[in-house]
Amino acid sequence: MTEQTPPKLTGRDNFFNFCNTGAMAITWLVAAQWIVATWITQYNYAKRRGRQFRLQWPHTLSVFAVAGRPQMIIENLRSFGISAQGLGSQIIIMDNIKGCLLSFIVAESQWEYADALLEQLAQGEYVVTSTPGTKRGAVFTRRWGVTAKARSFDEGLNGMIGNMFKDELKAPKAAKLGKTWR
Repeated sequence: MTEQTPPKLTGRDNFFNFCNTGAMAITWLVAAQWIVATWITQYNYAKRRGRQFRLQWPHTLSVFAVAGRPQMIIENLRSFGISAQGLGSQIIIMDNIKGCLLSFIVAESQWEYADALLEQLAQGEYVVTSTPGTKRGAVFTRRWGVTAKARSFDEGLNGMIGNMFKDELKAPKAAKLGKTWR
C-alpha cells in the first residue's frame, strides 16, 4: 500500500493568498456598497408593502470548494434569486485536501434559503463550512427564472463573466392546450 503525501501550498497558491489579502480593502468597500444597496432594496420593498423597515445586517456563509469554479457558487445562488457578495477567498488545506475557502454575505432574510440551496447544489464540488441553518436539507426542484439583480459593481461584473460560462438551462416547452388568445 502506497502512502499518499499530504498536499502542500505551492508558491502560486501563496501568491494568490497574498494578492487576496492585499485586495481586502477594496473587497470591504465593495461589500459596504452591497450592504447599503441591499438596505435600500429592503426599504423600498417594505415601503411598497406598507410595512415598517427593519435594518438587518447580512449573514456570512463560507464554502470550501474542491472542484469547479468557486465563483459559480454565487452564480448558482443568483439564479435562484439570492443576491450574494464575495468577501474573500483563500487557498487552504483542510483534512488533507487542498481547496479554496470562499466567504460571502447574503441578506439576513435569505440566508437559510441560501444555506439550504448550497447544501443541495454541492454535488461533491464544495462543502458548506458555515453553521447550518434550520432549513438545511430542504429540496428545491427548479429555478424560478428570476435572477437576482446585481447590487454592486463587483456582483454585476462577476455575473456578466459567469453568464459566459453558465451551463445552458433549457426549460421544457409549454404544451399547447386549445386555442391561443389573439
